[in-house]
Parts: sequence; structure tokens; C-alpha cells
Amino acid sequence: MIKKGDLKFSTHGPIDEETVLNMIENDWGYRRNRRNTKETVTFKDSTNLQYFFARITKVIIDGKERPDLVGKVIGYCGTGEYQDLIVDGGAYTLSGTSLTASDDIPNFRKLGVYPTLAKLRNGLAKSMATNRPFLITLNTGITRSNFYDNEPTFYKNHRGLPSWTLDRLDDTGKTWYVYQPIEKLEKWFNTLRR
Repeated sequence: MIKKGDLKFSTHGPIDEETVLNMIENDWGYRRNRRNTKETVTFKDSTNLQYFFARITKVIIDGKERPDLVGKVIGYCGTGEYQDLIVDGGAYTLSGTSLTASDDIPNFRKLGVYPTLAKLRNGLAKSMATNRPFLITLNTGITRSNFYDNEPTFYKNHRGLPSWTLDRLDDTGKTWYVYQPIEKLEKWFNTLRR
């Protein structure tokens, strides 16, 4: 078991999806599926997928330092694009509890990997969202909504999105968060007031 504070990691990127998936496979012998093949992904046909990733710089497991794990990739978080929308490209933190991962892979979840990578990803997406919204969708049962509830520039289940986006979202049961450039928000709110 890894205690909070016993994991140190560096962040890198952005890089393309295939590169980050290859790194995880090379490091752990575990191959994640490409985003466009997953049934639960609502926006699987986005382009220009870019990912930030985390590498172990130091880790202590069950009280013992593990230098053999230094340099291995333990998570990623990214963006994708449409002409009128930026979407999250998914996020993953390595855990031995995955049905397709080996039992000897440690659980790196809830140790700060996701929030660190999400802040990098969100910064990139916001810089790209000068004339289009940035959308984050959370699968049912995902507990990361408190991360976005505490982000003042993200709006929960905000409807100021392209209509095709709302068509995809409405029957999913998913929670979503939207970052909009302030000019777009003002325009949307003014439309509601009419």
C-alpha cells in the first residue's frame, strides 16, 4: 500500500494518445484501449488528442522504497477537439484493481495524480477555448465532480453548448462541466433573458 506523501512524480506532455498508451504498456505490460474504441465514451470521435502524463520519481510501498518503479508512467489526462468544442480526452490513474491489469500493479489512485494532471490539461484546454467551450464529462459513479464543483470557472450541466453536443449528452446520465470564455457566457445568458 502507498500512503499519501509516499509518492513523488513528475509531469510531462502534451503528447499523442498512442505514445502514452505505448509507454504504459512498456512500463507495466498492460495495454489500455484507445479512446475511440470504448463504449462508455460519449465523444470518441474527437481529433488532436493530446495528453499530459505522470512518471514516478520516488515511491515507498509498504514502508519500502521501490527504485525499480522510478521512471514508470502512472497516469494521463488529455484533451480532444471538434471544430466548435474542446472535450476532455479522458483520464486514467494506474491501479491494480483494473480488470485487465496485473494484480501486482500498485494502486496509485487518490494520491494526487489526477488533480495534478487535470490542472495541466484544463490550463491547455482553456488556452484553446478562446472561441469555443471546453467540456468535461464524468461517467456515472465517478467521484471527481467535487474537483470541478470547486473550480469557479466550470459550470455543472451547463446548456450553453452546440446542439449536437447536448443531443449526445442528454440521455447518458452523465454529469458534465463546461468552461466557456466569458464573452460566450455573456451571450448565452443574454439569450436566456430575452
